[in-house]
Amino acid sequence: MKKEELSAKIDQTLLKPNATFEELEVFIKENRDNGFYSLCVPSFFVSKAVELAGKNQKISTVIGFPHGNSSTDVKVFEATQAVMQGAKCVDVVINLSAVKSANYDYIKNELEMLRYSVDLYGECELRIIIE
Repeated sequence: MKKEELSAKIDQTLLKPNATFEELEVFIKENRDNGFYSLCVPSFFVSKAVELAGKNQKISTVIGFPHGNSSTDVKVFEATQAVMQGAKCVDVVINLSAVKSANYDYIKNELEMLRYSVDLYGECELRIIIE
């Protein structure tokens, strides 16, 4: 596999909890032309990352990160806001407590609500993270 093919399968991330706008600028500049599938940032940074990255680079974000314990309503709001700000991928952390409790109806409902709201506000991939 060539470097370009591998890069196109990778989401480059800046997800440390104490990242600054200055670090975001460096992150975008350093990775804009590296061919990564997306540049993944906390939802707080989505609009600025979209502005800095331009139209040729996908910005992704994480929802319910890192534990997935946020309520469905909070996840839907966060995902909707990210899409409205220009995120092209949202990675949702599944509620591990619901999984361990075998509450699959809760998970199914949460994913359906997320899919609906993401589709309503733009073109965006919805991906799942199982921590």
